Amino acid sequence: MNKRLTLTVILIGFSSLVLAQNYRAFEDLKSGKWGFEDPLNGKVVIQPKYQFAYSFTEGLASVQLNNLWGYVNAKGEEIIPFKLTFAGSFTNGSASVTDENYQSYHIDKTGKPLYLEKYEVVFEFFEGLAAAKKNEAWGYIDKTGKTIIPFNFDDAGNFKYGKAIVGLGGAEKKFGVINKQGKILVPITSNSKPYFSEGLAFIDDAKKVIVDTLGKVAFPVNQYTFVYPFREGMAVTDKSEQEGIKLLGYINKQGKVLVPSIYDEAADFYEGMGSVAKNGKFGFVNKLGKLAISLQYEASHSFDGGLAAVQKVGKWGYIDKNGKVIIPFQFQTPGFFYEGLAAVEKDGKYGFINKLGKMLIPFQYDDVEYSFRNGVARVVKDGEAFYINNKGQRL
Repeated sequence: MNKRLTLTVILIGFSSLVLAQNYRAFEDLKSGKWGFEDPLNGKVVIQPKYQFAYSFTEGLASVQLNNLWGYVNAKGEEIIPFKLTFAGSFTNGSASVTDENYQSYHIDKTGKPLYLEKYEVVFEFFEGLAAAKKNEAWGYIDKTGKTIIPFNFDDAGNFKYGKAIVGLGGAEKKFGVINKQGKILVPITSNSKPYFSEGLAFIDDAKKVIVDTLGKVAFPVNQYTFVYPFREGMAVTDKSEQEGIKLLGYINKQGKVLVPSIYDEAADFYEGMGSVAKNGKFGFVNKLGKLAISLQYEASHSFDGGLAAVQKVGKWGYIDKNGKVIIPFQFQTPGFFYEGLAAVEKDGKYGFINKLGKMLIPFQYDDVEYSFRNGVARVVKDGEAFYINNKGQRL
């Protein structure tokens, strides 16, 4: 085979693999079967015939047929036989599977096991390590099946940025954080999982502190019952001590109280604003801790692209960060803006509006499954799901 022909074959194969990455699993509403479609043009590439299916990754998709799982390629051809009771998606050339004997392990893209050992449960590989369960205990293995971190834990999460959350204990399980060498960075004493966000995590133990990624105490927060993950430099705090009663506020990453714990509801910050509520009325606070938009709405969504959906007298509209009504209160259900368009419901039907509130696609759909991505949205009408472009034309 000459070099030019070889290169052409390689490019065609690579192009097919890239296209397959985009193929998305969908459920046919009439038959209840699953197939695959190209979300860029709405074309069905594999007809619905599966009990369930996951979208393509790395050129293969896991699908269920006759209660067993296998893998197919972009042409719908069976690549790995239907002999599995579970089949995960491929990442970095491997996937976690469970066989008919309910033993779990990892396979390559030909279906060959990566190692001989079998486990009760295995997760996908993250940063080269996978959490695995053996004899009711959790540890971590590499792609050769070698035990890297011994099976000493009662709970184990995936590695991210070199750290993983692990747990010990039964019903009263405690959680901490380890590194990829198995060294404990954060003591296993927290009542809740210490998720790091923006380099900080809340440790829910007797001391109640915020720690950095090295496990060093950044500042105490023992005046709170709980501190939620940081976003945009702000974290929601909860000072309540009674079941069902919330006393929420915000602190910054230095532990300074910017909004006192006085609200019944408080959401993460988006675009410099946090949605809060008290006595059933919603408004927004800013990063200075001031109530920038007064408590006057029945419900609210986060700011997105300079606008937030808010509800008044049972109808939804959109406001800007000054509290000015940009799109009047008229909708039953609001949506976030994607590619400049938001799916909204009016009189029981969905359509699409722009950020000025102008209706660009009429109210005619029974539901919107996916809003716009790459100029395409998936809608439902008269029991049929299909794609439209941003002009409302069916694809």
